[in-house]
Amino acid sequence: MIRAKTLYLIRQPEVEAAQLFGFGPWHIFKRHLWPSFRKDVFTLACFGAGTSVLALASVGFVYVGLRPPHAELGLMMVELFPYYSDAPWVLLQPLTSVVIMVLGFHLIAGGKSE
Repeated sequence: MIRAKTLYLIRQPEVEAAQLFGFGPWHIFKRHLWPSFRKDVFTLACFGAGTSVLALASVGFVYVGLRPPHAELGLMMVELFPYYSDAPWVLLQPLTSVVIMVLGFHLIAGGKSE
């Protein structure tokens, strides 16, 4: 997506004029390319962060992630799962944390893309 937009923007007259005037690639990127796809990069980064949180929790839930001395949400869910029948609210804490983080990243991405 970013590559296609960059290839399109490079062919624009203002970018070609900047190249003809002798401005370097960093100046062209900073002044002409980055403002055009800054929102797209931020949106993709937020969606990627939400996906990473969910993937890390999923990997920890199946015992592939970090080992017990380290705190990790998926591992917390697995360790608290046997106590679900006695105290179900204890399991809701790591679940709620994952949901809030993923939802927060997606809301940030949706708000910045508009």
